Amino acid sequence: MNISILTNAIRALIGVFIGLTGLVAYLYELMPETFMQYRPVLFVAYCVTVSGFVWLYIIGYARCRTFTGSALQHLDAIHEVISSTKKSENEGQNAH
Repeated sequence: MNISILTNAIRALIGVFIGLTGLVAYLYELMPETFMQYRPVLFVAYCVTVSGFVWLYIIGYARCRTFTGSALQHLDAIHEVISSTKKSENEGQNAH
């Protein structure tokens, strides 16, 4: 999964969350009795939205940890190559 896909999914969930909040405010102000009828449906919608946020956060955290881990491994490998190259150069200069 690409980071831009995660970003777009988070933006979409934020839009859904704002839309649900507006719908709840509208139903509560305009028709309190209708709001009470749809309260379980809205609760489920909020739960699904929040679980989507949590799921995307977990996926994003895992992806960032993976990228960080592999990047650190690459940096360590590069550092070892540079160190070994410097050692061999120093040994070559000391031999002359």
